[in-house]
Amino acid sequence: MKPVVESVFVPGTQPSHTYVDRDEKRFETKLQRGLRTPGKVVSISGPSKSGKTVLVRSVVDEDALIKVALSGVDSVGGLWRKILDELGAPSTTEEYTEKSESISSKGRFGFSIQLPGLGGGNAETEIGETASSSSGGSNVYEVNSVSDVINYLDKREKVLLLDDFHKADEELKEDIAGAIKEMIEAEVSVCVALVPHRTDDLTNADPDLRGRVQLLEMGFWDDHELRQIANLGFDSLNVKIPCEVVETFINESAGSPQLMQQLCLLACYELEIDEKEEDLAEIDVSPQTVEVILRDAVDHTDHRTTVGMLDSGPKVRGKERNSYTLVDGEGDVYRCILKAISTDPPTLSFSYEELKTRVEEICTGGSPSGSSISRACKNMNEIMIDELSKEQPLEWDEKKGRLTIPDPYLLFHLRWSEQLG
Repeated sequence: MKPVVESVFVPGTQPSHTYVDRDEKRFETKLQRGLRTPGKVVSISGPSKSGKTVLVRSVVDEDALIKVALSGVDSVGGLWRKILDELGAPSTTEEYTEKSESISSKGRFGFSIQLPGLGGGNAETEIGETASSSSGGSNVYEVNSVSDVINYLDKREKVLLLDDFHKADEELKEDIAGAIKEMIEAEVSVCVALVPHRTDDLTNADPDLRGRVQLLEMGFWDDHELRQIANLGFDSLNVKIPCEVVETFINESAGSPQLMQQLCLLACYELEIDEKEEDLAEIDVSPQTVEVILRDAVDHTDHRTTVGMLDSGPKVRGKERNSYTLVDGEGDVYRCILKAISTDPPTLSFSYEELKTRVEEICTGGSPSGSSISRACKNMNEIMIDELSKEQPLEWDEKKGRLTIPDPYLLFHLRWSEQLG
């Protein structure tokens, strides 16, 4: 059967035709070893949409992986229930006491438990000075605890992936980190995915995990890795497009494999490539067509609200902000910064001097002062913390004097949307 374009370039799912193993970085090997090592949790660090989940799915069979996103989870009990639902566990189970006996002072009594899908088992617990005896009975209780999660994961040989750990509330992180320690001590395989600047969140939440975490730092993809996505995909479709078009997609993807997949898919739509060609098809692509593809991709960036907040800046008190004449309009210091970020070449990190130079280059007359630029960057950072505290798409490090854009989709939106005119 011929591969159709939607099965080749897949921006949001597991790629098959266009999977790039990045073998020189040995991520798959390291992940496999981490999952096999008793008492270890694997922490996968990488920027937004850098392929963290794709990596896990390449190593773990689909039916063995239990993925749960922590965004939106507001209690540890809710998390356990969410995991157990994924495992198909019942909401309640019955505990049946077959035999009990009283032992003086500090003694023990034993009982047998039957959990659905797990088989029987024996357990003992310490009691106080006395324990009442009974000949039998049952009690229904909720299946909703870390011990239930451990039992179900272990018995079914599942791998648990907790995504977006950095998005959980601080108190919830502590509870989850403590539970992860229990899981790996029970030799349950656990992965945690988070963004690069939050790699310490797991051990900060529970210092006992220090020495028990294997960290995989994925980082942004380099040009060679992104190029392989295009080469593998267009080869599968028996299509050849100009190298300069692929290079444009690489530059605009800014290290994001998901964005590269999206651009290649949109290119196929625009060029009417629906499935594998019988004979090699060499297709010319005009600069105008490339621009149409890039403009269409803005619909997939989802940063209009973020850009609106950054462009507005904090509420003005008293004197209005100065306005500056730009090469393509006018605006205050906040718009100047956003416009400067959007100029060539695409860059995800700027020193203060680099940013100031770019601002000066887009202003046709006077430009904001250095102190005004740094103060605006600080305010933009505070806006992001207040509004998007769990995962900031733009950050300003005042000590280092560096502006960083952790999310390539924000950079792409600034460069190709018409939101700022």
